[in-house]
Amino acid sequence: MSTEPTNTPISQALVLAPDFFLSPVQDVRVDRISPARSVLGVPVLVRVLRQLQDAGVSRSLVILPPEWTGTALTVKKDFRITHKVTFLTADRTDDCSKALREAAGQISGPAFVCRSDLVAPADLFKRLAESKTLGEISAAVEKKTPAPFDMRLLEEDEHLVKSGNGGMVALSGLMLAPDGFFHRLHEGVDLETVFDDFLSGKKVKSFRSSHWRQAVRFKADFKTAEDKLLNSLRKPIDGLIARSINRNLSLPVSRRLAYTFVTPNMASLSTPLFVILAVALLSKGGYGNLLAAALLFQISSIVDGIDGELARLKYQFSKYGEWFDTLADDFCTYTFFGGLTYAVWSGATGPEWLAVFGLITMAAYALVTPMQYSYILMYTDSGDVYAIDYDFSKDGESSALGGFAPVLNALKYVVKRDFFIFSTFVAAVLGVLPYMLILTALGAVSTAAVLFRQHALALKRKRNGKE
Repeated sequence: MSTEPTNTPISQALVLAPDFFLSPVQDVRVDRISPARSVLGVPVLVRVLRQLQDAGVSRSLVILPPEWTGTALTVKKDFRITHKVTFLTADRTDDCSKALREAAGQISGPAFVCRSDLVAPADLFKRLAESKTLGEISAAVEKKTPAPFDMRLLEEDEHLVKSGNGGMVALSGLMLAPDGFFHRLHEGVDLETVFDDFLSGKKVKSFRSSHWRQAVRFKADFKTAEDKLLNSLRKPIDGLIARSINRNLSLPVSRRLAYTFVTPNMASLSTPLFVILAVALLSKGGYGNLLAAALLFQISSIVDGIDGELARLKYQFSKYGEWFDTLADDFCTYTFFGGLTYAVWSGATGPEWLAVFGLITMAAYALVTPMQYSYILMYTDSGDVYAIDYDFSKDGESSALGGFAPVLNALKYVVKRDFFIFSTFVAAVLGVLPYMLILTALGAVSTAAVLFRQHALALKRKRNGKE
């Protein structure tokens, strides 16, 4: 499972330790954490820099206090950071003007300015970049608007920024600054004065976004950051069962595995083991064995979600990993229903005539698999079968298919692998598992027909493009 970089026209970033961001407060709390501290398997600062990298940033300048210089080594050794990162140090007791002057001299705006502990999705940076600041600061603000000048509602490191409706909102630790902002810093003016000058000149505009974000400065922030990161793994394309059942079971497991040596490919490799054991139970027949086999199949579906969750949490995704996951999924599906077909044919369970539907299922899958793989190889840059953008979901093709298109489009979101596997478990509970072979046969034949048409339309478009 991969996450595509969200490129923006902004290629530079200035990353500041929380004490050097706006409105620093001299607090006496002792539970501050280092940016090298891991949140779900990735150091905080590595997460921040990777977010910027995925948003298209090719160079980051980071200002940290001297006691955090060891973090620089952590980042430099981390395989997830491939863009250029320059580290500067500044003492907590000053306003870091010297380090800012040096960093600003190397930046030609616009550029992102953010805290070194601000964990957020790359898409937040993209949306901020789309604000197209020209001579102004676009300041990302919290969605909730505090009462005007009520300082009790502000976190310790936030400025008040005037919103579009005249209210006051809290700066959330991220902004997009223009070239003039960095010119002033290079002249030796401290960060807060420069920001206040832009603010008084009405050159700061607030940018609200529904995207989550979380500053991870104190130990108490970790649980909140973990929860937000895990919740972000819930995908809009998740099927009905994945959304309502599987994710609720897989996410707590991923939370714990993220802090271990377990990789996404290890999780993918474990799913066939459940199915192999399930097939052994199918061959014995009997209600209890069939129910246990279907339960193991359902567990494999839940575990199947863990590999993608770990990949996105730990930035360990690749096309190789996508293909590995796809092959593991198909192996599980073919093995389980092939085992069920054999169990029916051998007389271990169900009426023997159902074996015909099992053979139809296997034959149709033998057509579906190469068509799916060839399509994603030829027309996508992915190893995931969900990357196929079926034409029946597009307006022009929907009209060509008449009333059948809405049915196909609805089934695309409902009858997914997670739904199908859960249906198998329900059939086992009801004692009618062998009859699932009728549905698998119908589903496999229908999928083969849709894929054949999909290939034909893609080839037609390709030929028309060459003419």
